[in-house]
Amino acid sequence: MLPDAQHYKELGLARLREQMPFYLDEEGVVLEHSAEYQAWGLQSLAMACRYLTLLHLTIPEDWRRKLERAERVLAALRRPDGTLPTFGDTDGASDDVGPLVCVFDAQGRCETLRHRATWVPEQSWGLYPVAGHAVWWDGLADWPNEKNLRQTVIQWSYFPAHAHKHADEMSVLMWASGQLWWTNVGYWPYEMAGRAETESWYGGNAPHLVTESAESPRSTSLLSFGWSDRLAVVDLERSGPGEHRARRQVVHIKPDVWLIVDHVRGDSTLKTITTWTTSPDVRLGQGRIPGSYVLAARRPPTRLRAFVFGSPAPTIEELEGSLSPFAGWYVLNGSPRPAPAIAIEQPARDSWSIVMWSLEDRQVDSTRSLTAPQVLSWKNPDEWSVELGGASTVREVRREQRRITLRDVRNGVIETLELTPAPDVTDQVAPISASFAKVQSAYPRFRDMLSRRTKVTLLLLVAFLGQEVLFSFIRRRHNAYHGTLRVFNLVGWIGVGCWLMFWFLKG
Repeated sequence: MLPDAQHYKELGLARLREQMPFYLDEEGVVLEHSAEYQAWGLQSLAMACRYLTLLHLTIPEDWRRKLERAERVLAALRRPDGTLPTFGDTDGASDDVGPLVCVFDAQGRCETLRHRATWVPEQSWGLYPVAGHAVWWDGLADWPNEKNLRQTVIQWSYFPAHAHKHADEMSVLMWASGQLWWTNVGYWPYEMAGRAETESWYGGNAPHLVTESAESPRSTSLLSFGWSDRLAVVDLERSGPGEHRARRQVVHIKPDVWLIVDHVRGDSTLKTITTWTTSPDVRLGQGRIPGSYVLAARRPPTRLRAFVFGSPAPTIEELEGSLSPFAGWYVLNGSPRPAPAIAIEQPARDSWSIVMWSLEDRQVDSTRSLTAPQVLSWKNPDEWSVELGGASTVREVRREQRRITLRDVRNGVIETLELTPAPDVTDQVAPISASFAKVQSAYPRFRDMLSRRTKVTLLLLVAFLGQEVLFSFIRRRHNAYHGTLRVFNLVGWIGVGCWLMFWFLKG
């Protein structure tokens, strides 16, 4: 019934077809660098498919396949309490029902949108090498009993010019026993001071240079990975800016121990920093062992012990709700809240650090006698060993090239895991980048000229007032020249106007 309805329908479909190759990849990941936009994008595309069915148009088979995979990805990210890991522009608030999704009938048509009855992850191991995410679950057999559930999320996604990107590649987020333990800042409101810092490295827990810009030229790749009943491993490396190289290995000894092994090399005059932020409802206190911390949740008796090792010895600072330096924040329901954080600083040349987390299902007395964990050896990122301290059994984790060995000091080897080299995703990423570049050239990005126009307006106003004062003086002292100068002045203003309109202020 609306004028040109057919034209606009075809235009909308054409633009959607252009966008799909770079918006949702074959793994089912919405390429917006954000867990919350995974949910938002899933519902938006489900609505589009429903419209296609109502218009009696065929939904492409690859779109249906992508949407089904996108649901599985979101299920892997969602926790039983409805929260999502806060990487990118993601709020820490809970969503009880999740997005509306599309159910396809036997003919491939989208039925009335509905909420899923449950969002239980289909598998414990989720690896998305094209998009740059890994999601691990422990205790899925007990879902939704939070006590035995653990979720670890590692992300290194970076598609330049795609929306909602934070400088957070190689961040690690950990949720366990119904409690958020380590996180990024999340979706900081645009209108509040601190948004720029949140989008930069300060908002995540990835290792980075102290002075590094959010737009620094860099690339991050998955080197290898491994998964077994006892171990989960991801090995990442970031190159850039310049000679800077950062390596991060995440080793999870199931179900309650994590090792974060970082190594950096590059300019000896620079420093690197990693900021670990916990939840606002967690109390962070120093443990009895030097370099150790005890994280206490509101719901006892769960506690998390954290240990920090490094060479050279790192400088560690505790921060909470700090704006300078920016650290110790978490966004919940659109409101930034102070949260405990520790910042680890070291030289940027051939430095390593190991952070160990140990979750305990009992009250932790930070003053009781514990066997201290220690680094037994460090040769390079591919050759190291760590002894895990504890109240009873002592275990050792050793890396030898692409082999991770878990050893009980008394009883010998528990398990050996051979790491799998990462797949080459070049052929998958190239068409995503090419399709984005094609659309980007067809629809030039809007240039926000408000600030420039405001400054030009003020300058023109000052120039106009100044010329009027000058012409008032000329009219009184040299009236014979006044008319001629006014003509030249008018021609000048026309020239300035053309220059502003067709060049300087052109959008």
